[in-house]
Amino acid sequence: MTVSALEQAKVELPNGETVNYRMKKGGKEVLLLIHGNMNSSLNWDVLMNELPEHITAYAIDLRGFGDSTYHTPIHTIKDLSDDVKLFADALKLSAFTISGWSLGGAVAMQYVIDHPNDAKNLILLSSVNIKGYPIPRRTFLELPIPNNFIQTKEEVKEAFRMVENAKETKNTWFLKMMLRQFLYTKNKPSADQFEKYLEGTIKQRNLIDINYALMRFNISNDFNGVVEGTGEVGKIMIPTTVIQGDEDKMVSTRDASDIAKGIGENATLKIMKGVGHCPLLDDLSSLMDLYNANLSRA
Repeated sequence: MTVSALEQAKVELPNGETVNYRMKKGGKEVLLLIHGNMNSSLNWDVLMNELPEHITAYAIDLRGFGDSTYHTPIHTIKDLSDDVKLFADALKLSAFTISGWSLGGAVAMQYVIDHPNDAKNLILLSSVNIKGYPIPRRTFLELPIPNNFIQTKEEVKEAFRMVENAKETKNTWFLKMMLRQFLYTKNKPSADQFEKYLEGTIKQRNLIDINYALMRFNISNDFNGVVEGTGEVGKIMIPTTVIQGDEDKMVSTRDASDIAKGIGENATLKIMKGVGHCPLLDDLSSLMDLYNANLSRA
């Protein structure tokens, strides 16, 4: 299957937002995919095109990403998971597998917590920790200060000022350098692929809001340096596979271990060797084996 075989459509939600999504047609088994920060639904293309024929897959652009609208700014990760619920209801999806990559992992976990009867499996790919993603303050030499985290949205704006400026001015050289440094650290997208992915990065309109929400996302039982944990991780009761690359520069194997331990006996941890934050490009074959094993569950 080629990338052109993925259909693209939009659905209006009851909250006034419009969600853009890509779909791979298949059978009754449904996979719902949620992308990461500075990405869009397009970043799932390589995985969607390798899925078996019996799988129907939907990859959405979250509010403020890609070709979805951003009429009302988000404040929490729950705002995004509520959008996903409205999307699932609009398409009458049920008994599906939900999978989130990076930021999408937080959204998927919150979804499962709030709607325990909707999904039958959860796959977390290079996911944000159950303690969220607190941003460390830095010294004048740009070294992180241990246990000292950004607290306000103004500080988030300052921390991401250069990235925001690069997006606004469409400084593709800077953005590509940054993505190569943190996201595509192993295998790189093809030139054409990179341009398409970069277009999604530039289209994002909520970078500050997202990072502020991520640092305040905490479903653990502990304080994360910014907010107290809600303890809601204990409400994730469906089979969960936590997939993590051992050379990821964005989230670590310790983050993945925290997720698996927090969820408990329902979670299985899978460490991918020689893989960074983008297993979709670093080792697609092994990743597909992990997804297919989960999708075959009854």
